[in-house]
Amino acid sequence: MNQLRAISAFPSTASSTSFFTHMDEAPLHNPHDAFIKAGLGDPGQMASFLKAYLPSSLNAAVDWSSLEPQPSAFLDEQLHHRHADLLFTARFHGKPLFFHLLFEHQRTIDAWMPLRLLTYQVRIWENFRKDHPKAKRLPPILPIVFFQDRGKWTPSPHFRDLLELPQDIHPDWFDHLPDFKHATINLSGLPLEPIEHNLALRVMVKVLRAILEPDPANSFRSGLRALIDLSNAPDQQTFLRICLTYLTEAGNTLDRETLTTIINEVSSSYLKDEAMSIADQLRQEGRQEGRQEGEQIGKLKGERLLLQRLLTRKFGELDYWAQEKLNHAGVEDLERWGERILDAKILLDVFEG
Repeated sequence: MNQLRAISAFPSTASSTSFFTHMDEAPLHNPHDAFIKAGLGDPGQMASFLKAYLPSSLNAAVDWSSLEPQPSAFLDEQLHHRHADLLFTARFHGKPLFFHLLFEHQRTIDAWMPLRLLTYQVRIWENFRKDHPKAKRLPPILPIVFFQDRGKWTPSPHFRDLLELPQDIHPDWFDHLPDFKHATINLSGLPLEPIEHNLALRVMVKVLRAILEPDPANSFRSGLRALIDLSNAPDQQTFLRICLTYLTEAGNTLDRETLTTIINEVSSSYLKDEAMSIADQLRQEGRQEGRQEGEQIGKLKGERLLLQRLLTRKFGELDYWAQEKLNHAGVEDLERWGERILDAKILLDVFEG
């Protein structure tokens, strides 16, 4: 990616909730999603970010004032645990253009990324055709992969390089094979100069760098230092709390004593109070989730025991394979098997119906 120039921040009178007005209606599945979508979900912030780091040849053709967020949950519900998606549209030479931004959570780089992106592009186009049945052409899609790593993106970004092709293939073949190239942006290696006047973007990049530090204590300490300026901005308090939640929750394994010690090192009393408040809140929520999980586990064990007794009463002592099925069964399995007991003539009828 080419570094261009610093982009001015949006007016300081902007509401502290401006980051969230354009976030996808789908629920956020992890703190990384919430953090990314809070930092870049606003079209003004995203425009500033892309203008700062995309090549000028791409910037010049886009009407950035027309950038608008679009729903993206339909792209891949099953993989939200490993990446977050943002989808935007803008005017491109007077016509619609899609920006598909995929934020990869995993540290392991996916060599199959071009295939994943092609799948998502097809879904975007299918959704577009459904919404615009009279359209004669499809809008172009610019795919951009954001990742966090101290190294470089090593796999080829070209889709064609995933195809098993002979070295001496005739060039005419390329006219009949799909190909595109996705852009890549390493969030942890971005220079800060292009966004030095945009407080929220600058803090976001610094926090992402801090998360990469291998030592949890140093990671949390560096992240808190990155939030000092944000804590002094009255219009950024909502984003500050999201940053603190991300730092505290995303892979943080620190015990309470260490966490408290690091928080007390902070010079800003406001930041210190907010950090301690969020740490206590997350700890309380963790205990509540633990209790709920314990209750669910207890209920599941009870249902397993009840079904085991009914099966034993009807068929005698259970074989090893049947006991193993019970031990690993979920609620739906137990309910389905329980309904079959009355009609089952042999034990196998219960499990295989």
